[in-house]
Amino acid sequence: PNLALRQLVESWVSERAPEGWTPPPPPPREPPNAGGSRGAAPPAPPPRAAPPPPPPVHRAEPFMPAVEEEGREAAVEGGTLRVVGVEHDGAVFRFGMARLGALLGSEGWTSGDEAADGVVKGGQGASLRARNIRTGKEGAVVLWGGAPYGQGCWNPRGYATAGDWAAGDEAELLDY
Repeated sequence: PNLALRQLVESWVSERAPEGWTPPPPPPREPPNAGGSRGAAPPAPPPRAAPPPPPPVHRAEPFMPAVEEEGREAAVEGGTLRVVGVEHDGAVFRFGMARLGALLGSEGWTSGDEAADGVVKGGQGASLRARNIRTGKEGAVVLWGGAPYGQGCWNPRGYATAGDWAAGDEAELLDY
């Protein structure tokens, strides 16, 4: 049917065309696509993007203090803890458990220890009032961990944000 229509159009044009005019050559034939229908094949789908890399796996590494603490404990005045390193972009800080033990009058705490006023973390920590001397922020901090380094952050943990603490900060324990 398409060929008959084409021939009809060509004869009509040739009867009415100016003298010397010739019709253009027919377009090249395209091979039929895999579906057997005539016409252009559908465009190829875009290449698939590589899947994103998996999120990094948090692996606990041995803690190495960023600020040297030796000989420093006696020089820290009052009830302060020296921040010797941070984790979670500064939301969590590390401190020397020996200093905390000296402030609380014990070697730290274990489950059921009387020195852990405001017991948290299953008896393995305490919540104390504190102030970050560098920033002036004041509130409750939760402290936990074991020798030689403990950890702390603002309490509740949801109040802790990146940059709250930096190595070298001093956490003043307001009740000690």
